[in-house]
Amino acid sequence: MLDRIEKYLFITLLFSIPFQIRKIVFYEGWQFNEWLSFSIYFTDVVFFCLFAIWMYYLLKRKALINRDLYEVIIFIFFGVAGASLLFAKDMSIGLFGVLRMMEFFIFFIYAKEYAIKKFSFYDGLMAIILGGVFQSIVAIVQFIRQTDLGLRFLGEGMLGIYIKGVAVFVNENGERVMRAYGTTPHPNVLAGYLFVAIFALYFAWLYRKQLNASVNYLYCILYAILLLGLFLTFSRTIIFLWFVGLMTRGLIIGLWPKYRSKFWYSAQMRNKLISILIVTCIVVSLFTIFLWPDVISRIKMSSGDEAVQLRIYYAKESLSRGFNWFGAGAGNFIVWLKDKQPNLPEYLYQPVHNIYLLIYSELGIIGLICFLLLIFYSIYDFYVSNRFTDLYHYSFFLVFLSILAMGLFDHFLWTLQQGRFVLWLSIALIAAKDINFE
Repeated sequence: MLDRIEKYLFITLLFSIPFQIRKIVFYEGWQFNEWLSFSIYFTDVVFFCLFAIWMYYLLKRKALINRDLYEVIIFIFFGVAGASLLFAKDMSIGLFGVLRMMEFFIFFIYAKEYAIKKFSFYDGLMAIILGGVFQSIVAIVQFIRQTDLGLRFLGEGMLGIYIKGVAVFVNENGERVMRAYGTTPHPNVLAGYLFVAIFALYFAWLYRKQLNASVNYLYCILYAILLLGLFLTFSRTIIFLWFVGLMTRGLIIGLWPKYRSKFWYSAQMRNKLISILIVTCIVVSLFTIFLWPDVISRIKMSSGDEAVQLRIYYAKESLSRGFNWFGAGAGNFIVWLKDKQPNLPEYLYQPVHNIYLLIYSELGIIGLICFLLLIFYSIYDFYVSNRFTDLYHYSFFLVFLSILAMGLFDHFLWTLQQGRFVLWLSIALIAAKDINFE
């Protein structure tokens, strides 16, 4: 009975990652700022229940968590985060930041050492896929209506083309266009989750041994919905990474003899690849034709665009402190920026849009080295463990690199609940061994 409850909780967690269901328990000052607040999320509660069950099983079996270099790096990383509080201007924000960091360090260990090995890998994939499909349907309706759907119980915010702070752009016809949010706090966050859901679908579609025609048609429909949802976020970086990832896999299958023979000499595998290609072409073509003024306005990008200018500005500010060992303190970049630039409009107080610069700004060079050491060791260990003996190893690796690339252009992987789950789950997948693919 407890095993069944645990399984459903884990599936619920993966499905619910994009939900913004939360209780804000603290924020500083009279005006709310996301980065100077602390919230308890629905996904926190679900993970706490999973963690409690995990601890129960460990105690019952008198088992210990495997200690390896990952845990050593995590321990040092956490120690650096704690030491950074000595330099924090706002101790409460810093303490909340360290606690949140500890939660996701624990989640990483839980996923790597326990969840990925215990639960069916394909059940996890389907939870993410269905979560993405649900979010895509919400996104499609949001885009058609150009407003929110009133799904406050799922954490959907108030959206509209004239609401301050909502991600809106002006298309080639001079019309204001709202990007799709789903139930996430920003279109880029939704795009990040849908990116993972799409590649989860590719994996389930291509590597599941037997799929009858009806299931193949179902996957075609789900793929079309996911792809349209991704496009309606108009997230340029993540859509570009999806395209590069798709083309890279296509080149590997088409040019690498070992994989070309495996995929093209099998009639069922060939039909799957052709299905993916056809659905992709149809969705891309229809999206481009019907939303051409929107598409062309988002494709055009110059160094003078506000999005580019803000990223450059935050990067320069983060580097203006010069070399530092421990940074401004966990979660204190905004506090530091407010102290340095007190006259900016409130909406401009945002984290630097690069997780590596953000980690350096808040945790210093030692914190950044710890994070990069974790990443590089994960890659090294992944290669040593499997030597890329099958195409799905390349798929894992390319998705992981794509998520790391997202971190070069946005901060949500480090600062927002949804992004943290995506980042640490991806690292756990690379770090885990003996994954149950059944």
